[in-house]
Amino acid sequence: PRQHLHAHPRAILSCVLYLQLPDELVDLPQGGTGFRDPNAGPTSYMAGRPWQWIAARPLDLLVFPSWVEHAPGEAVRPGPYTRPRIVIATDVTCI
Repeated sequence: PRQHLHAHPRAILSCVLYLQLPDELVDLPQGGTGFRDPNAGPTSYMAGRPWQWIAARPLDLLVFPSWVEHAPGEAVRPGPYTRPRIVIATDVTCI
């Protein structure tokens, strides 16, 4: 199931490591992660483009500020893919 748009407010940095992607999703935004600036207003650089999608390849590592809202890409077709999308996600926090 697809995760909802979310952020990690108690962390400083968040990371996503793409271990494996279906061949059909390599280098496509749907295989990667979508980002949205929760503070984007009409004068922001994000005005008119509320989502920024980052495509992924196996062993790509994304590191981003944890306050940025994000969600994994959606499936582009029904049915099974050649292999599962496997990612490791983690946060960096300071106590």
